[in-house]
Amino acid sequence: MASIATRTKKDDSKSYMVRWRDPKTQSNQGPTVGTLLEAKTLKRLLDANGQSFEIAQHANLSNAMGACAAGM
Repeated sequence: MASIATRTKKDDSKSYMVRWRDPKTQSNQGPTVGTLLEAKTLKRLLDANGQSFEIAQHANLSNAMGACAAGM
């Protein structure tokens, strides 16, 4: 299960690290994103797709393309 860690920068702005264990390599992964919404979206996609970043990335891209096609 993925988790979100809030990181505070020197200028007091925040970034969010999404952490999970990769199912293939069994190593910890953790990209940092700029908004809590991005972090929550990535966490949900990872949790829904067996912690596979490749599948989560594909799902995120497909959702983004669908929103563009719908005029959002």
